Amino acid sequence: MTESLNQLRRSVIDHEKYNAYDAYTKQVRDLVMVHREEQHGDFKETHADIATMWNLILRNKLHKEIRSSDVALCMAALKLVRCTKPGFNSDNYDDLGAYTGITKVLKQQENGDLPIAKGHVKESNDT
Repeated sequence: MTESLNQLRRSVIDHEKYNAYDAYTKQVRDLVMVHREEQHGDFKETHADIATMWNLILRNKLHKEIRSSDVALCMAALKLVRCTKPGFNSDNYDDLGAYTGITKVLKQQENGDLPIAKGHVKESNDT
Protein backbone atom coordinates (compact mmCIF):
# COMPACT_ATOMS: atom_id res chain seq x y z
CA MET A 1 0.00 0.00 0.00
CA THR A 2 2.82 2.39 0.85
CA GLU A 3 4.45 1.83 -2.54
CA SER A 4 1.15 2.60 -4.27
CA LEU A 5 0.83 5.83 -2.27
CA ASN A 6 4.38 6.84 -3.18
CA GLN A 7 3.68 6.18 -6.84
CA LEU A 8 0.52 8.24 -6.63
CA ARG A 9 2.40 11.12 -4.94
CA ARG A 10 5.14 10.99 -7.60
CA SER A 11 2.46 10.97 -10.27
CA VAL A 12 0.80 14.06 -8.76
CA ILE A 13 4.14 15.86 -8.41
CA ASP A 14 5.09 14.96 -12.00
CA HIS A 15 1.69 16.14 -13.21
CA GLU A 16 2.11 19.49 -11.41
CA LYS A 17 5.64 19.84 -12.74
CA TYR A 18 4.54 19.15 -16.31
CA ASN A 19 1.59 21.52 -15.96
CA ALA A 20 3.98 24.28 -14.83
CA TYR A 21 6.31 23.42 -17.74
CA ASP A 22 3.41 23.45 -20.20
CA ALA A 23 2.26 26.84 -18.87
CA TYR A 24 5.78 28.21 -19.28
CA THR A 25 6.22 26.85 -22.81
CA LYS A 26 2.81 28.25 -23.76
CA GLN A 27 3.85 31.65 -22.39
CA VAL A 28 7.12 31.56 -24.36
CA ARG A 29 5.35 30.32 -27.49
CA ASP A 30 2.78 33.11 -27.21
CA LEU A 31 5.54 35.67 -26.74
CA VAL A 32 7.52 34.47 -29.75
CA MET A 33 4.71 33.44 -32.05
CA VAL A 34 2.20 36.20 -31.33
CA HIS A 35 3.66 39.30 -29.66
CA ARG A 36 7.08 39.23 -31.35
CA GLU A 37 5.53 38.37 -34.71
CA GLU A 38 3.47 41.54 -34.50
CA GLN A 39 6.68 43.51 -33.84
CA HIS A 40 9.23 41.71 -36.03
CA GLY A 41 7.27 39.64 -38.55
CA ASP A 42 7.39 35.89 -39.05
CA PHE A 43 10.27 34.51 -36.97
CA LYS A 44 11.45 32.09 -39.68
CA GLU A 45 11.62 34.84 -42.30
CA THR A 46 13.20 37.28 -39.86
CA HIS A 47 15.90 34.81 -38.85
CA ALA A 48 16.58 33.98 -42.49
CA ASP A 49 17.04 37.71 -43.16
CA ILE A 50 19.35 38.01 -40.15
CA ALA A 51 21.34 35.00 -41.37
CA THR A 52 21.77 36.67 -44.76
CA MET A 53 23.11 39.83 -43.13
CA TRP A 54 25.40 37.94 -40.76
CA ASN A 55 26.75 35.83 -43.64
CA LEU A 56 27.67 39.04 -45.46
CA ILE A 57 29.38 40.41 -42.37
CA LEU A 58 31.14 37.19 -41.39
CA ARG A 59 31.96 35.68 -44.80
CA ASN A 60 35.65 36.53 -44.49
CA LYS A 61 35.76 35.93 -40.76
CA LEU A 62 34.54 32.38 -40.39
CA HIS A 63 38.07 31.00 -40.68
CA LYS A 64 39.27 33.38 -37.93
CA GLU A 65 38.19 34.29 -34.41
CA ILE A 66 35.20 36.59 -34.27
CA ARG A 67 36.05 39.93 -32.68
CA SER A 68 33.93 42.16 -30.46
CA SER A 69 33.35 44.53 -33.37
CA ASP A 70 31.98 41.62 -35.44
CA VAL A 71 29.44 40.83 -32.71
CA ALA A 72 28.40 44.49 -32.44
CA LEU A 73 28.03 44.71 -36.22
CA CYS A 74 25.92 41.54 -36.26
CA MET A 75 23.70 42.99 -33.55
CA ALA A 76 23.32 46.17 -35.61
CA ALA A 77 22.33 43.97 -38.58
CA LEU A 78 19.76 42.20 -36.44
CA LYS A 79 18.24 45.55 -35.44
CA LEU A 80 18.33 46.72 -39.06
CA VAL A 81 16.35 43.66 -40.13
CA ARG A 82 13.84 44.32 -37.36
CA CYS A 83 13.42 47.89 -38.63
CA THR A 84 12.23 46.47 -41.96
CA LYS A 85 9.41 44.45 -40.38
CA PRO A 86 5.78 45.51 -39.88
CA GLY A 87 4.98 47.85 -37.05
CA PHE A 88 7.15 50.42 -35.37
CA ASN A 89 9.33 49.85 -32.33
CA SER A 90 11.48 52.88 -31.56
CA ASP A 91 13.77 50.69 -29.47
CA ASN A 92 15.02 49.01 -32.66
CA TYR A 93 16.17 52.36 -34.05
CA ASP A 94 17.76 53.39 -30.76
CA ASP A 95 19.57 50.07 -30.52
CA LEU A 96 20.66 50.26 -34.17
CA GLY A 97 22.32 53.60 -33.51
CA ALA A 98 23.91 52.32 -30.31
CA TYR A 99 25.29 49.17 -31.95
CA THR A 100 26.76 51.09 -34.89
CA GLY A 101 28.41 53.47 -32.42
CA ILE A 102 29.77 50.54 -30.41
CA THR A 103 31.05 48.95 -33.62
CA LYS A 104 32.86 52.15 -34.57
CA VAL A 105 34.60 52.44 -31.20
CA LEU A 106 35.59 48.76 -31.13
CA LYS A 107 36.96 48.93 -34.69
CA GLN A 108 38.97 52.04 -33.81
CA GLN A 109 40.37 50.26 -30.75
CA GLU A 110 41.19 47.13 -32.76
CA ASN A 111 43.02 49.26 -35.34
CA GLY A 112 44.95 51.12 -32.63
CA ASP A 113 43.30 54.43 -33.56
CA LEU A 114 41.63 54.74 -30.15
CA PRO A 115 43.07 53.68 -26.81
CA ILE A 116 41.18 51.04 -24.84
CA ALA A 117 39.32 52.77 -22.02
CA LYS A 118 40.43 52.19 -18.44
CA GLY A 119 38.63 49.21 -16.99
CA HIS A 120 38.13 47.57 -20.38
CA VAL A 121 39.93 44.27 -20.72
CA LYS A 122 41.78 43.79 -23.96
CA GLU A 123 40.53 40.65 -25.68
CA SER A 124 42.89 37.83 -26.59
CA ASN A 125 42.02 38.33 -30.26
CA ASP A 126 42.66 42.08 -30.21
CA THR A 127 45.95 43.24 -31.73
